Amino acid sequence: MNPKFSPRDPSMHATFSHGEICNVQILRGLAAIFVIFYHIYLWEGKNFGRGWASPNFFRIGDAGVDIFFTISGFIMVYIQPKALSDWTNYRRFILNRITRIFPPYWIVSLALLPLWILRPDLFNNFYHNQVDIVRSFLLLPQNYTPLHGVGWTLIHELYFYFVVSFALLFGFRTRILFGLIWGGIILLVNFWLGDNAGRSSPFLQLCLSPFSLTFLLGYFVGLFSTLPLQFPNKVHYTILLAGVLLLIYAFYFPPPGGVYPNNNSLRRFIMYGLPGAAFLFAFIGLEKSWRGHFRIFEKIGNASYSIYLTHLPLIAAIYALFSKTLPPALSSHPPVLIGIGILSLCVSILAGVIFHLWIELPSVKLARSLCGVTNRKMPAT
Repeated sequence: MNPKFSPRDPSMHATFSHGEICNVQILRGLAAIFVIFYHIYLWEGKNFGRGWASPNFFRIGDAGVDIFFTISGFIMVYIQPKALSDWTNYRRFILNRITRIFPPYWIVSLALLPLWILRPDLFNNFYHNQVDIVRSFLLLPQNYTPLHGVGWTLIHELYFYFVVSFALLFGFRTRILFGLIWGGIILLVNFWLGDNAGRSSPFLQLCLSPFSLTFLLGYFVGLFSTLPLQFPNKVHYTILLAGVLLLIYAFYFPPPGGVYPNNNSLRRFIMYGLPGAAFLFAFIGLEKSWRGHFRIFEKIGNASYSIYLTHLPLIAAIYALFSKTLPPALSSHPPVLIGIGILSLCVSILAGVIFHLWIELPSVKLARSLCGVTNRKMPAT
C-alpha cells in the first residue's frame, strides 16, 4: 500500500528466481480497487435503496482486504530474509513498520475528529454511534469499529507485525515452525469454539482471529519464494484461475457478513484468504511474463495505502451529497447511479495519489527522522 520496490535499493529484492517483484504492486493496486468497489456498493445501497446500479459482484470487493493481508504477510518475510541479528536491527525494523502505518493514519483520523465532535451520529451506526477515541488513534483492540472505519484492518496489521517480528529473529526453519504452530493453534481454537473464539475480550478475539491465518498464507508464500524453485507459467495461471473460481463461488455463497470485530470467520478465510494467497503466488510467478505491463495498476499500487485511508470518507461524502441534491426522478436512474459510482472511483484514486505524494511520503520521512531510523524506501506491509 505504499512506495514501490525501488531498483536502486538492493534491500528491496530477494535473491530468488523471480527477482524484482513489481507484480506485488499491481496486485496491491487491484486490491485497492476491489475495496473501493465494495464501498461504492455499500454506500449506493445506503443512500439510494435497493435499486442498485452497482453490479452485485462488487460485494466481493471486500476480499481486497484479505488480499492486502496476504501481501503484508509476504512482505514481512521478503524485506527481512536474514535473521534480525541484534536489538539495533530489531528496533529499526519495528520502527520502520510503525512509522509506515501511524503518521498517514493519524492525519486522516485527525481530519475526521472535528466531524465526529459535531456529528457523532455519522459514525458507528452499528454500535449506536459509540467510538473509543483513544483506542482508535492507538489502533488497540476494541469493542467498536475505530473512528476511521478502515482502522480495524490496521489493528490486525500491527498485531501481525509484532508477532511475526519474533519469528524474524530466527532463520528459515524456525520461521516455518513458528508459522505452523501459530496457525495450528488458531485453527484448533476456531474449530473448537467456532465464531465465538475470544469474544469475551477484544484482545483475545484479535489473537484468535482467523485473519491471522490469512496473513500466514502470505507469510508462507514469502518463505516458499526464497527457495530455488521455478514453475512453468501454466502452473501459475492454473493457480490464478483457481483463485478466481473460489471468488466466484464466494459470490454465490458468501461468508457471513458483519462489522468489526465480528467480521471474521474460518469461512471467510477459505472464501477470501485462499484466493488472496493464490493471486499473490501467481502474480509473483508471472513477474517476468508481465513485466512492463499493467503500469496503471502498479502506479495505483504505489499509492494504495493512501487510497485505502482516504477513499471511504470521500465516497460517503459523494453519495451523501448526491442523495440530498438529486431530484427523486433522477435518483433511481441507473445511468445516474453509474455516473456517481465512476465519479467516486476516480475521485478516490486521484485523491489517494495526491495524498500519497504530498502527505503520506513526507509524513513518513519526518516520523522516521524523529525516531532516528533510516528512511529507506521500504514497501509497506
